[in-house]
Amino acid sequence: MVPTLLHRILQLGRSTICRYDTSLFRAILKAGAPLCGCLAFDAMDVVGDILYNYFGSGGDWACRCRLGRVGLCGRGPKAGLEEGFKDRLMGHCRKFLSGPKRPRQIEIVEQLPRIPTGKELKRVLQEQIENRS
Repeated sequence: MVPTLLHRILQLGRSTICRYDTSLFRAILKAGAPLCGCLAFDAMDVVGDILYNYFGSGGDWACRCRLGRVGLCGRGPKAGLEEGFKDRLMGHCRKFLSGPKRPRQIEIVEQLPRIPTGKELKRVLQEQIENRS
């Protein structure tokens, strides 16, 4: 789905959308163009946390963070909870991923550096992580 279509669906209004059975929706895959944060959160407020962005990310990421999903967190964990969150996430990875596919480390950042179109700036992220160490 492209963001324009998602925007047009939301323009119908919550009352119109709610007349349709959306309980069978398992995921909404967004690709083809950048997705602004406000549109993503508006859509998830209506259909739930099932929106996945495939545009410019080099892989999939969920728009809101849930254990077991990869990538961008809408709101990160509090500083005191970070270690417990990292431990739970690593445990989840050990359970479901083979050794070569598991992350070696998990770093929690407030926001991923991106260009205006939404593409991640992996080089900038790597520099930020190296400077923190």
